[in-house]
Amino acid sequence: MELAVEIQKGAFNKQTSVAVVSRVISTLMTPLELRDRTIHIRLAGVDAPEASHFGRPAQQFSAESLAWLKSQVEGKTVYCQIFRKDQYSRIVAMPYLKPRLLPGWLAKGKCIPVEMLKAGWAMTYEQAGAEYGQWSKEDFLQMQSEAQAAKRGIWKYGNLKETPAEYKRRYASGVEQAEAAIEPSSPASSKPPLWRRLIGLR
Repeated sequence: MELAVEIQKGAFNKQTSVAVVSRVISTLMTPLELRDRTIHIRLAGVDAPEASHFGRPAQQFSAESLAWLKSQVEGKTVYCQIFRKDQYSRIVAMPYLKPRLLPGWLAKGKCIPVEMLKAGWAMTYEQAGAEYGQWSKEDFLQMQSEAQAAKRGIWKYGNLKETPAEYKRRYASGVEQAEAAIEPSSPASSKPPLWRRLIGLR
């Protein structure tokens, strides 16, 4: 899942920035009306059901997962532990809600990816380069396992028929096959244009 966040001027620190979430969107979407005023953040450590885009059908529970995320962060201030940029130029970060009592620079509020995992609306991201912040991959998998056992969120009916990673691989494979099936265009005909042939020119 991806957050579109409006960064407060001068709010950046070395690895932590303050931002107000202006919109929550699904992966790969780009809201043009917010361009140059928005930073797209890829939630670190988790993967969620893919929404419908590029003519592809949505995965089961994608709408519910997105609705949960919106309910938690939209319009609120988040503190982001920034890791790197991904291949889509999104910032991979671990966003935290603003703590209730202490200032954000002194304490952290709830970690959004962790809460999403516990609520069952995401699963552990295990691809190369995955970031888990102060937790380990094993910690994330344990939280996922507990959500699965309790049948929360996307685990309501047990194991998923297709994980987000499998969904993306399936469609990526389909694109590659379609491109391979396209034959190179035939060379231009050696015949001269009709008008030249009509007047006897070759």
